Amino acid sequence: MVSFVSVTTVQAFAATDDIATTSYEGSGTKSDPYIANTASELFGFVHSDKNMYIRLGADMTLSGGLHVEANINIDINGKELNIKTNSYGIYIDNTGKLTITGSGKIKYEGDSAFLSVYGTFESNGPVIYESKEVSMGVVAMYNYSKVYIYDGVFKGGRFFNHDQGKLYIYGGEFEENVHTDKFAVTYVYGGNFLDTLTNWGSTCIFDGEFAEPVSTFKYDNT
Repeated sequence: MVSFVSVTTVQAFAATDDIATTSYEGSGTKSDPYIANTASELFGFVHSDKNMYIRLGADMTLSGGLHVEANINIDINGKELNIKTNSYGIYIDNTGKLTITGSGKIKYEGDSAFLSVYGTFESNGPVIYESKEVSMGVVAMYNYSKVYIYDGVFKGGRFFNHDQGKLYIYGGEFEENVHTDKFAVTYVYGGNFLDTLTNWGSTCIFDGEFAEPVSTFKYDNT
């Protein structure tokens, strides 16, 4: 497992070795999600590598990033999740899928990408993803990753579709540039774009709201 978490985070692993038999609120299913009331509980649930549904029960601050290797669904539930780390805020492994639902805010303070996606990421609620300005952007896609945006507000960084990623945008708001690399593909079916789209791969625009005329976007398929 790639490690980019603090000592506090490592302690959280040890506190939740056997989620199936511990007495947490909820059972981890869609109809009865685990309720994460502390940062330690959230770390333990996500890092257990088990498929599960989680709902935040309180605002919280994490002292390290989240590493997703299973099928994890997190309902932000109107709360605020702050992630403070020297590395990635949320790292989705090529075996992992992270789905974010509900409303609220996820805020990242670090030196790399807010969300680093090698697997699959889905934003399916009006959550605000707020990052301080970093070169890697608010979302960075790698390898053969897939990202589905149905809703959400992405602010504080560019949205990078790298390598051979596939990005599907059906809604949401993007405050800064959405960039598609040479071998990547982006499909835009909706959404509100307050900045430009740049493209060195293939960007297919079917619908959406654009602050800048689409004709001014930079395309280079060479």
